[in-house]
Amino acid sequence: MAIPFRRRKFEIEPLARQDARALAQLLLEDFIRPWTDGEFDTLLQQDPVFGFIARESGNPKASPGGFVLARLA
Repeated sequence: MAIPFRRRKFEIEPLARQDARALAQLLLEDFIRPWTDGEFDTLLQQDPVFGFIARESGNPKASPGGFVLARLA
């Protein structure tokens, strides 16, 4: 029996410091030692660090669907 899958649409936006808490919450789902919102905030203050967050279209209060975080080297 197939499990129904609801296709969702996302908007991709640049990460901002105010996203730190949402990122930390997302990592709680799968990591033994997830980063804290403070750790994300510290990273996002650094000039070479950037990223993007996927937010469900039309549902700004939903938890993010994912994110990409990178450091320019």
